[in-house]
Amino acid sequence: LSSAAARDFVSDAFNHCKYIAYNEAASPLFPASGLAQAPDKGCVKLNGAADVENLLEECTNLRYWERKTS
Repeated sequence: LSSAAARDFVSDAFNHCKYIAYNEAASPLFPASGLAQAPDKGCVKLNGAADVENLLEECTNLRYWERKTS
């Protein structure tokens, strides 16, 4: 959480409506990046191999545009 680069990366990805994959250990990056509304449906938590397939399917949409309206 002390890495400004990591916080900036998550914030930029979120603000540009990109899909974000994360695991439990990375969850604190959302509030540390000032993203109180994250994670949303465009953020895919990875708990196992099945979640990777879900992420890849979601990424075919290129962006999570619904984030712009929320």
